[in-house]
Amino acid sequence: MRTLRRLPALCLAALTLAAVPAPASYEEGLAFQASGDVQEAYAQWMLTSGDPRSMAAVAGLFERGDGVSRDLDQAAEWYRRAAEKGNCRAMAQLANFSLYGLGGETRSPMEWRTELEKVRGKDPYADYMLAYFYANGHGGGRRLEDALALLEPLAGSNYAPFVTLYHQVARRIEDQKDGVLDAEFLTGEIAKGEVSFDLHWRDKRLVVSGYVNSIKRLRDYGYVLKLTGPNLSVVPRDNLLAVFYAPLVTDPLTRLRGGDYVKIDGVYVGRHPFELEPSALTLFGCNLLQVTSNDADVPR
Repeated sequence: MRTLRRLPALCLAALTLAAVPAPASYEEGLAFQASGDVQEAYAQWMLTSGDPRSMAAVAGLFERGDGVSRDLDQAAEWYRRAAEKGNCRAMAQLANFSLYGLGGETRSPMEWRTELEKVRGKDPYADYMLAYFYANGHGGGRRLEDALALLEPLAGSNYAPFVTLYHQVARRIEDQKDGVLDAEFLTGEIAKGEVSFDLHWRDKRLVVSGYVNSIKRLRDYGYVLKLTGPNLSVVPRDNLLAVFYAPLVTDPLTRLRGGDYVKIDGVYVGRHPFELEPSALTLFGCNLLQVTSNDADVPR
């Protein structure tokens, strides 16, 4: 009889335990996000909003507009809260925001470059962002070798931005050894001063490399190529460089497509913006040195 009396109590206890929800956690939020339940992921992270990882995760939702209305100001605010608690990924995103003036971020790229250097080696994404700063000269001088050193441990991952930047930096280093100036480098030189740039480079044969963003046929000047990096979303518009291409042979550009990696050379005669960017370089007597449609085939 005692056993029979105890059974209901045991069953009730089991039911009571089953009814208690699992405690909220950052990891639970990740699991819900992976399953496609973004709303529940958001709820989990809001319940654990004292965890800097959850703060950064909420910021990411606001940044992407994933399950919530896209709001870069809210994203930046959550990233700042996480960064104040030492979250490296939040620091990296705020550094990225500083490049484009997003989310009301007031700290300069120079300040964020210093902050990212302090946490070097602690987070892959923060290392990637520091490498991006080094590779493009954001917040200080361009340091391609240091960028490559940061990216080499990341290159084995399947995360496309890591792999793409690694190959891009490796190629830039090889191009420098070959005396190649890429489009972004020339844009930076132009920014130092129009007259000094023209005086320094006029009548010199330049080799430029970059990815084809657009191609245009000009009546009297052959073709114009607008060169840029491989991903327009991470290249500020004022860093785009249009290169006027006046080929000795009229045919070779017909096979180019957007996204192709090219190297061209020609004699620099100045800047004639026409209807394109005022920073456009005009090269005459050009030769098309290389065309690579498959990024995997771009020389490293």
